[in-house]
Amino acid sequence: MMNIKEFVRALSSREEIVISDRNRAFTGPEFVREIESVASCLIEIGVRRKSVVFLRTANTADCVATCLGILLCGGVVFVCNPYDPLDRLNSTIDRYLPYLIVSDNATAQAVRKLRGDNMHDAIRPLGTGSLNALCVGPRDSTLDERGGGMRDADVAIFSSGSTGQPKAILHSWENLFLNAVMHAESIGLVEGDRVGAVLPIYFSYGLVATVLSSLVAGATLVIYGQKDVVDESWIRDNHITVLGLTPYFARLLSLRERKTSLRVLTFGGDALFASAANEIKQNYPGCELYSTYGLTEAGPRVATYRFDNVTQMVPEVMPLGTPLSGVRCLVCDDRGNSVSGIGELVVETKTPMLGYYHGVKSGFESAGGNVIHTGDIFEERSDGLYFVGRKKDIIVQCGEKLFPIALESVIHRIDGVFDVRVDGIPDAERGEVAKAYIHASEHVTTTTIRRALLKQFSHASLPRYFEFVDSIPRSPTGKKTRSYPVARVG
Repeated sequence: MMNIKEFVRALSSREEIVISDRNRAFTGPEFVREIESVASCLIEIGVRRKSVVFLRTANTADCVATCLGILLCGGVVFVCNPYDPLDRLNSTIDRYLPYLIVSDNATAQAVRKLRGDNMHDAIRPLGTGSLNALCVGPRDSTLDERGGGMRDADVAIFSSGSTGQPKAILHSWENLFLNAVMHAESIGLVEGDRVGAVLPIYFSYGLVATVLSSLVAGATLVIYGQKDVVDESWIRDNHITVLGLTPYFARLLSLRERKTSLRVLTFGGDALFASAANEIKQNYPGCELYSTYGLTEAGPRVATYRFDNVTQMVPEVMPLGTPLSGVRCLVCDDRGNSVSGIGELVVETKTPMLGYYHGVKSGFESAGGNVIHTGDIFEERSDGLYFVGRKKDIIVQCGEKLFPIALESVIHRIDGVFDVRVDGIPDAERGEVAKAYIHASEHVTTTTIRRALLKQFSHASLPRYFEFVDSIPRSPTGKKTRSYPVARVG
């Protein structure tokens, strides 16, 4: 296990390019000099042990160097979404009271203007990159001072959770480093690989399973750095050998050339339907394909399932797969007892979060050990564990429990359907009913959808409402959001 200083020292021994993006490329010694330059600037500004530092984490080599620089000088990096609107960023600053915010110059200028009299320092450049630091809080704004079991925290990753209010999932460097090693081993990541960083770095899957896993394995990290979907030419021109995607983005990328540099593709962050997996197998011939499961609270990777060598899969989701080294996965009832059949997935891991930090006024909620209750419902079968749905997404319609993902998996398989989302909506008589939003070609009708669903579900289990839309809103990671779908025109 390497602490942050040992990790940075190890990077300095690599003479080859270790990280690059569209604008910059660093050898090991160059990258370490940049990390140390950032750390020196932060210390000069006043960052000390466990100072809270917000980092607007765009997909750039500068952001990776800055993240490591914050850790090197003893600060705690709060990984922020660079696409959050300014008013949301400002309210999050009020909630967590960081000492410093690090961002592009335009954001720093806007925050300074917005907060006015609260500002007490100039905008300062960091290292040789494009990022700037702005003091937004008191110098004693540290997790050490706040206590509450947070003193071991090094990284905070935001999650809105079920309330819509931001909460910071706190992790130690040691646990994130170990989880990155565990993930790299599970997919066979090796020195000499060129890992494509497409997923956002503020997303735990992107930060740990892509950025850290690449660096700990001795691979080269190549950052895509654009908001649009990665294309085949970028993979070819950069000789990418390993790529991690969400299932949604994977379906949008089809390799037309049979010969490709890719050897490993991983998929995570959302359920992978077997129908999509079969399509992916055809689109990525000759590649090792891994469906991965995880959650930020667990560090984040939990289990991996290799499916490129599996024969035609039945029409459902991928099984959980093999737990990573040192991880146990159990299906449990509401009292936490292991059961056969359907129940909540409970994960025992060596890399659990320290807990949830809800803000200065709301305090810290300790994780309380190595056991994580995922909130995901799985079914245990003879050949593995299968995802059924999220506890919070269960719809009770006419007294019957409906799992949106089960309905979505059937609708996804209909020819002409591009995307689908099933939500529970309030109903005056029934309390709640299911509504399906469907993005499909014109020939797909409600009758088409109902007929397909009736082959597997009873009438009582069908959505009560169907609406065809022009798109299903998705986040920069490709995950479905709670925004209202765009209605079909005409």
